[in-house]
Amino acid sequence: MELQYLTVLEENNVNERELPQDAKNGIKEIKNALRLAKLREAKGYNPENYYKKAKTFDKWVTYEIYDFINGTDNNEDIPEVDVEEEQNEKENQEQNIEKVAKGDGAAINKELSELYKNGKTDLSINEIKGLAPNSYDTLFDCYEEGEQNGIQTSEYALIEYDEQKYKLTKI
Repeated sequence: MELQYLTVLEENNVNERELPQDAKNGIKEIKNALRLAKLREAKGYNPENYYKKAKTFDKWVTYEIYDFINGTDNNEDIPEVDVEEEQNEKENQEQNIEKVAKGDGAAINKELSELYKNGKTDLSINEIKGLAPNSYDTLFDCYEEGEQNGIQTSEYALIEYDEQKYKLTKI
């Protein structure tokens, strides 16, 4: 994948270290998305979402570099954060962790074990909903669009490899 921001840096003789922090953060996101794409690809999963994410950040970072070069950067270096929304998200994550810790983990492991024993290793989200309701609830509660989603217990991993399609493997 050709990254536009690298071309702009080279053409304008600018070093990454000279860039403002928001551009540096964007570059970190690009590198992270590409790393995750390669990891998914190596494991046989579809990396398309991560390449799209890298391309989106590449475009944004390119504009940030042009702003830096031209002295037209009007962005604040610190993005605005909705504190209440961040707190709610943190509480939801903590509740999901507590839910699994209170015994759902054992129920999920049992469901995944039964699916695996019955040869169900390639599942749609609808199949999971019908055959493994605890696993489905956890997937639903923790699902993040555009991210790698799934469940991992001490014995099994149920990982999304394509939109609403999951692969069950024994660890």
